[in-house]
Amino acid sequence: MARLGENIIGTSEKPPFFKLANQNALNLEAPQNRKGDALRTWVRSLSGFQKEALICSAKTGDTWRLVSDEGPYLNGHDAAPCPLAFLSTGMVASFMNEITALAEIQGIQIGYLKLTQDNYYTKVLFCLIQKIALPMLSQQHILQI
Repeated sequence: MARLGENIIGTSEKPPFFKLANQNALNLEAPQNRKGDALRTWVRSLSGFQKEALICSAKTGDTWRLVSDEGPYLNGHDAAPCPLAFLSTGMVASFMNEITALAEIQGIQIGYLKLTQDNYYTKVLFCLIQKIALPMLSQQHILQI
């Protein structure tokens, strides 16, 4: 099967993940930090399933660049982690933050902590996209507020 779009990530000389050195020149501003940290994300499509995200942290002031791509099962170039890999990573980080924060609140000292997460989404999600999401994209909906 033909790959969808140009392989911009695969042919780029930039690493897939890095901290921006010029976020001020790009006018990227972090949101107000109200509860420990807040993130602002800018995302754009590069080509096909290839996406680029810039994530700015209110806590650190740093902005990071991340890219994603789909694999051959969706005609992607497999030039970067799939978007759901970032979801899984975020889930693990969130769970770990919650566990350690609760331990600290309860005065529990953790000597060793290992969190294993096993997500199964590729085949099930692909089937759901084909059967539910794609037909919905061809429909028009009116949202009333």
